[in-house]
Amino acid sequence: MHAKLLVLTALASSALAASTCRPTTVTKTSVRTTTKTCTTTKSVTKTATSKVTSTVVKTMPAVTVTVNGSGSVTTVTSVSTVTAAPITITVTPAPVTSTTAPAATTITSSSSVPTSGPNPSCVDVEVAGDPYGCKQQAAWGNCDQQWMTPSGNCLASCGLCGTTSPMVTVYSKCTVPNTLALAFDDGTYLYQQQIIDAFNAAGFKTTFFTTGKLYQCIYTPSAVSSLRSAYATGHQIASHTWSHPDMTTLTQDGQTAELTKLDDALFKILGVKPTYLRPPYLAVNTDFKQVAYKTGFTHIITDDIDTQDWNGATVDASFNAVTQAVNADNSGHIVLAHEVYNGTALELVPRIIAWAKETGVKLVPVATCLEEEDESLWYKEVGVQSERDGTWVC
Repeated sequence: MHAKLLVLTALASSALAASTCRPTTVTKTSVRTTTKTCTTTKSVTKTATSKVTSTVVKTMPAVTVTVNGSGSVTTVTSVSTVTAAPITITVTPAPVTSTTAPAATTITSSSSVPTSGPNPSCVDVEVAGDPYGCKQQAAWGNCDQQWMTPSGNCLASCGLCGTTSPMVTVYSKCTVPNTLALAFDDGTYLYQQQIIDAFNAAGFKTTFFTTGKLYQCIYTPSAVSSLRSAYATGHQIASHTWSHPDMTTLTQDGQTAELTKLDDALFKILGVKPTYLRPPYLAVNTDFKQVAYKTGFTHIITDDIDTQDWNGATVDASFNAVTQAVNADNSGHIVLAHEVYNGTALELVPRIIAWAKETGVKLVPVATCLEEEDESLWYKEVGVQSERDGTWVC
């Protein structure tokens, strides 16, 4: 028996050229099977018409399938990268003379879209303070912290700047109008109880961003007493790290140790582990935001009003910084203050409380001014206070 040659030519060039193709992420495979049976020594010409849905970027070339005497077939696969609308392809085989019915001839056309590159669903959002969006910044190579927004504007999943690792959002301003979060860093220390008493007497609450051993050991009896007093009367206890380092200078392991060591101390003393933290020096980088997420924090807090008490500002200057900012914009503010300075604790706090009562401004914890009034959300773990033992050391 002699080998025969079957030539199949796809006559879809014009239909494909007129199609408008769009990128897709869907993989489609179309299979067309044509079986031809011919009678002995009789020349036959057949025309087969079939609808084929294919993903193509160019005119499909002629496809040749060779059928040998034993009836085996050669399958040719054509791969392309975009999806066209369904088209009709008319395949006209050459005349065949045969005494044997050949096996089914199968032609497979498959497509697969690349998964790399920008995600079409990502929107090029302009970054505040800059007229150019994320895509342009990425094109310029500006893939640093400034362009890595937690809202997802510049994430790697969109082929842009940033990282796809989960990160905690940084908050610098209240979202509830007419609120003022006068939040205190660096304690516990000598004046914490006096601040607590002043707020309680006025019917206001605040947030204490606590350290483990900056000014004194957190396990000191007076520190334990004032922390328990603050927590019991509804003030928010939050993290300011164990030893107050610049967290951006540490490895992720070092950052983790700073957060978890203070968590453990607060759990012994209060029976809670906080979800809010303020980084020392307000220093934040991507590593820190990722570590904060992994260790159970939900909010990283900075500020939009600085009392400058840490920089030697007078009480008058600190008071004016707060009141002038609120008078100019009463949309809600987070204040940076430090409980370790007697001028802040004993003079500034009473003056701001009196001013707030006169003006109707609400002094609230940071969580409350961010619309999180449910105190159960302020802590990732709630248990029972422990009794002092040999582990209560700094």
